[in-house]
Amino acid sequence: MAMIAAAVGAIAFSVQTTNEYSLGQTIAAQHARIALQRIQRAVVEAHGSDEFPAAIVLADREDGYTFPDKLVVWRPEGDPANPEGRPLLGELVMFCPNLAAPSALLEITLPGSTAVAPELSDAAGWSSVVAAFRSGSGNEQVELTDLLRIASVTDDTGDPKRRGCVRFTADMRPSPDQRADFLDGLLDFADLDWPQGICGGNSGLRQTRIAIELQLMPGGGENRVDPNGDVAIPYFGSAVWYGKLTK
Repeated sequence: MAMIAAAVGAIAFSVQTTNEYSLGQTIAAQHARIALQRIQRAVVEAHGSDEFPAAIVLADREDGYTFPDKLVVWRPEGDPANPEGRPLLGELVMFCPNLAAPSALLEITLPGSTAVAPELSDAAGWSSVVAAFRSGSGNEQVELTDLLRIASVTDDTGDPKRRGCVRFTADMRPSPDQRADFLDGLLDFADLDWPQGICGGNSGLRQTRIAIELQLMPGGGENRVDPNGDVAIPYFGSAVWYGKLTK
């Protein structure tokens, strides 16, 4: 009887552990699907101009590493205020980890803000924009997932800092450098790197492609630290915006 009870207990424990593992994997997959779909839809429905290519990636640098974990998308409701220029902050949506709880991935907007976004080369200006989105009054936040893996890094002051594991990359065709070379007369319009080779005499197809990587932890609890990287599940996605580039 004792041997049978021990065997049944072992089987029950195994079944429970397997069920919890499968449930964690399923929940993580659902979180990833929803988060990726929200980001992809924002990029596909974005607006772009010569001064703002629909979506940009902003990065921080700490402990010798670069963290491209902020995606800013120009997604106005209705017609944009400056369709040929730069967006208003109220027309932007930013995807980034939560500073206070880095396991959470947020979608943040500043509805009603009429301030104009800085030029792409203005690093200090964009740093202020990020701060306004994260802590400014009147911002609206939607939590896409709270399962991000947390990595610990050391900042410039030597203090440990936790970061949510999400990464964005942006690929623009033609690239901003090629566009600048054309404007300076160093490159012919037809020789720009056109997507699918689609180019006419005065205009061509423009593309901004965003690649997305999320690392999600299937377990519960807020402290999802995975120093060895042997538990987190990576999920990948991408979205492409198309527009027209004219001479």
